[in-house]
Amino acid sequence: MKPLPERVHSAPNVSVQWGNGMSDWIVARRAALSEAELDGELLGLHVEQGTCYGFNGTATRVWKMIAQPTRLSALRDALLLQYDVDAETCERDLRGLLRTLEQDGLVSIDDSPP
Repeated sequence: MKPLPERVHSAPNVSVQWGNGMSDWIVARRAALSEAELDGELLGLHVEQGTCYGFNGTATRVWKMIAQPTRLSALRDALLLQYDVDAETCERDLRGLLRTLEQDGLVSIDDSPP
């Protein structure tokens, strides 16, 4: 599973740490994209930044699921049902995707303890 979006501009490297006791983030969209879906993949244009994003099928699924604020655990569990991937890899890749989207100002992540 590689849910990282392909971007027209080069993507920054994202460092993701994995381990027990990590917080269950709440993720929400921050930016509106002008969107078009082609063959299960999303093409999104952030008009204010002038940046175009190409999301693969997995990233497109995540983007749809975070239309409303959603817990990381709910995203992970839904992806585990849909894709043949182990929980650790799924969560690691999901955290990487969400941090990349956060760095680009597309999502907000609340990682404070409940």
